[in-house]
Amino acid sequence: MDGVRDLFSSHERVLQDNHRVRFKEIADDALLVEVYAYLDTKEWAIFLELAEELNMRILDIVSQAGTTLSPPARTLFIEQTNSARTAAIE
Repeated sequence: MDGVRDLFSSHERVLQDNHRVRFKEIADDALLVEVYAYLDTKEWAIFLELAEELNMRILDIVSQAGTTLSPPARTLFIEQTNSARTAAIE
């Protein structure tokens, strides 16, 4: 988390009065880290570019620390009942 804090503190387009990186919560299936910053732009396209740059640099920081982030996962269960099968065949 210190690497991300350093990134925000040194980035010229991150407003310095209100950014934070905090280990927020231990959830049932994740360790939640809150990353929050205001960016110095009023243009949406530039905001998206800056957000992408910062996100990619955060991924680099995580990788350099010798760890990875796991992508969100979903499990879908499909149950087929006999009545649904019968109705579909008729």
